[in-house]
Amino acid sequence: MIFRTKKDKGSFTQADNMAIRDKRISLKARGLLWYMLSCFDDKEFNATILQKETGEKRTVIENALKELETFGYLRR
Repeated sequence: MIFRTKKDKGSFTQADNMAIRDKRISLKARGLLWYMLSCFDDKEFNATILQKETGEKRTVIENALKELETFGYLRR
Protein backbone atom coordinates (compact mmCIF):
# COMPACT_ATOMS: atom_id res chain seq x y z
CA MET A 1 0.00 0.00 0.00
CA ILE A 2 1.29 3.49 -0.86
CA PHE A 3 0.34 6.44 1.32
CA ARG A 4 0.30 9.75 -0.48
CA THR A 5 -0.02 13.23 0.94
CA LYS A 6 -1.39 16.33 -0.69
CA LYS A 7 1.53 18.50 -1.80
CA ASP A 8 1.22 22.24 -1.43
CA LYS A 9 3.72 24.80 -2.68
CA GLY A 10 6.92 24.38 -0.69
CA SER A 11 6.07 20.93 0.65
CA PHE A 12 8.68 19.00 -1.33
CA THR A 13 12.22 19.53 -2.60
CA GLN A 14 13.80 18.64 -5.92
CA ALA A 15 17.55 18.72 -6.31
CA ASP A 16 20.38 16.99 -8.14
CA ASN A 17 21.29 13.61 -6.62
CA MET A 18 25.01 14.41 -6.93
CA ALA A 19 25.13 15.97 -3.45
CA ILE A 20 23.17 13.23 -1.70
CA ARG A 21 25.48 10.61 -3.20
CA ASP A 22 28.75 12.50 -2.65
CA LYS A 23 30.80 10.18 -0.44
CA ARG A 24 33.29 12.94 0.34
CA ILE A 25 30.87 14.53 2.78
CA SER A 26 29.39 12.95 5.90
CA LEU A 27 25.80 11.86 6.16
CA LYS A 28 25.23 14.68 8.67
CA ALA A 29 26.53 17.26 6.18
CA ARG A 30 24.34 15.79 3.44
CA GLY A 31 21.31 15.91 5.71
CA LEU A 32 22.01 19.51 6.66
CA LEU A 33 22.41 20.44 2.99
CA TRP A 34 19.07 18.87 2.10
CA TYR A 35 17.44 20.60 5.05
CA MET A 36 18.80 23.94 3.84
CA LEU A 37 17.69 23.23 0.26
CA SER A 38 14.17 22.51 1.52
CA CYS A 39 13.82 26.06 2.86
CA PHE A 40 12.68 29.05 0.84
CA ASP A 41 15.28 30.83 -1.28
CA ASP A 42 15.29 34.00 0.82
CA LYS A 43 16.00 32.20 4.10
CA GLU A 44 19.25 33.15 5.77
CA PHE A 45 21.28 30.62 7.73
CA ASN A 46 23.90 30.69 10.42
CA ALA A 47 25.04 28.08 12.94
CA THR A 48 22.80 29.46 15.70
CA ILE A 49 19.66 29.38 13.55
CA LEU A 50 20.44 25.89 12.25
CA GLN A 51 21.14 24.65 15.78
CA LYS A 52 17.75 25.89 16.98
CA GLU A 53 15.87 24.53 13.97
CA THR A 54 17.52 21.10 13.88
CA GLY A 55 18.19 20.42 17.56
CA GLU A 56 21.81 19.43 16.80
CA LYS A 57 24.81 20.56 18.80
CA ARG A 58 26.59 23.67 17.55
CA THR A 59 29.82 21.75 16.86
CA VAL A 60 27.94 19.28 14.68
CA ILE A 61 26.40 22.14 12.69
CA GLU A 62 29.72 23.98 12.35
CA ASN A 63 31.55 20.84 11.21
CA ALA A 64 28.85 20.05 8.65
CA LEU A 65 28.97 23.62 7.32
CA LYS A 66 32.77 23.40 7.00
CA GLU A 67 32.43 20.16 5.02
CA LEU A 68 29.86 21.69 2.70
CA GLU A 69 32.09 24.70 2.17
CA THR A 70 35.21 22.58 1.57
CA PHE A 71 33.53 20.59 -1.19
CA GLY A 72 31.80 23.51 -2.88
CA TYR A 73 28.21 23.09 -1.72
CA LEU A 74 28.27 26.24 0.40
CA ARG A 75 29.72 29.66 -0.11
CA ARG A 76 29.89 32.13 2.78
